[in-house]
Amino acid sequence: MNFYIASGFTNKKLVQKLSKEIQIQLGWNDTYDWTVNNEKADAVEKLTEIGIKEMKGV
Repeated sequence: MNFYIASGFTNKKLVQKLSKEIQIQLGWNDTYDWTVNNEKADAVEKLTEIGIKEMKGV
């Protein structure tokens, strides 16, 4: 089974922990981990790039 966790940057550590537990305990696949190598967007182009990656993950 696949999963994706949407949340804000303030919950980044919690999302990482929850994602890891789901993968270990249930064997599910995280379709897009936005917490890895992803900074807050500071330009429209970057926000668009992130949005496309997230949409593909969902």
